[in-house]
Amino acid sequence: MKFKIVIPYIKLFFLGALFVYAFSPFNNYFLAFFLLPVLLFSYEKQDGRSLFLMSWAMFSGFFTAIVYWLYFSLHVYAHAGLFPVLLAILGFSCYLALFPALSVSLAQRSASLNSKLGLFVALPAYFVIFEWLRGWLFTGFPWAALGYSQTESIFGQTASLFGVYGLSALTLIAGSTIYLLFKNHVKQFWILFATIFCLGLFSWWYLTMALCFGVVASFLWKRQYLVLAIPGLMVFALLASFIPWTKPIKESKLKLALLQGSINQAEKWLKPKKSINRYMDLTSQVFIGTLGEKNNKPDVIIWPETAIPKYYSEVKKTVFKQLQSLAIASKTDFIVGITVDGSNLPKGTADRAYNSVIKIGSELQFYSKIRLVPYGEYSPFRESLAGFYKLFSIDMSNFKKGEPDQALLTVKNHPIGVFMIYRRSKESLASSSIFT
Repeated sequence: MKFKIVIPYIKLFFLGALFVYAFSPFNNYFLAFFLLPVLLFSYEKQDGRSLFLMSWAMFSGFFTAIVYWLYFSLHVYAHAGLFPVLLAILGFSCYLALFPALSVSLAQRSASLNSKLGLFVALPAYFVIFEWLRGWLFTGFPWAALGYSQTESIFGQTASLFGVYGLSALTLIAGSTIYLLFKNHVKQFWILFATIFCLGLFSWWYLTMALCFGVVASFLWKRQYLVLAIPGLMVFALLASFIPWTKPIKESKLKLALLQGSINQAEKWLKPKKSINRYMDLTSQVFIGTLGEKNNKPDVIIWPETAIPKYYSEVKKTVFKQLQSLAIASKTDFIVGITVDGSNLPKGTADRAYNSVIKIGSELQFYSKIRLVPYGEYSPFRESLAGFYKLFSIDMSNFKKGEPDQALLTVKNHPIGVFMIYRRSKESLASSSIFT
């Protein structure tokens, strides 16, 4: 009997995991519109507590599917124990699920989700606020904001106007519309949801579009004009795409060479020389390829994050001295990703490591990452959960974040803002660097 109580939550957990297909690389963006109605059609008791628990279960499944990569980072590459890794993934997913679950529960309390006010105003507002909070609390985890599911859809055209959180709100408004339309046709809703999901698996987008137009036509035939809300939003997004929201600055341009060594992660930290030699070879290929072509010679060559899997202090008299000599001789700057010990930074903490990039030219400039990835670059609540973290054996999993007011790098008199992975998903941080 007790197991029967748990069954709806288990079902929602796995239903939530299906919505990972709304995001890249699957890009079944129609699926994201069904997230809200799937949740609302899945619970029977019209009270805040059951809605919160079922929302929590559903979004826990969603985030578990999103952060599956932690298994490879912690267990496969860092050789942490399987059980604590699985426990960390589930615990982290449950924590992330608290934010959307709380937003749904508060929307239900402040304005019933059976009302248009609750569905079209309260829920999008609370959801966006908590999604933003998820991206900032404890350094934040902004990945998989609902709006990212629409970057390849027609709604993506409005990102210049509303940003990713605006896209999240539009996605929820579309979901609220679907919920109200199918409120008295629940069986048909589940058939439509299953069909949209299956068509997306096979990338049959033309059939998906045809099906959606058919659904719109059927509701118009029944004079349910609310169905026009979604096509109306699409028309607005289409019109927005014709307006140039940005324009290039007419100044001298920098020529860049971006290198990607594609080093096996299992070997990267165990065989650092292999990674260093690989990037040296790629750099040589760049210079050989542009030999005698002054107009094509790059102004800056960029090596990716942690391209050199050693501490700066270990290679500054070898690799960096060689790169600096090459930079001066060729008049080409380098931007290189590396781990830097705090003693080598002006405001660094001596006994801590920083995930940094260094600009190499006539002088060296340092930039250290501000927003760190939980479990990948630092361990949340490390002191409070010290006993739990003893189960892990992960090198350099406790980076210290850089200072927020770091100076921009300079290449050929051009100020360069650094957007390392994770920071680039925070629009306000990106704009703050640009306008510093």
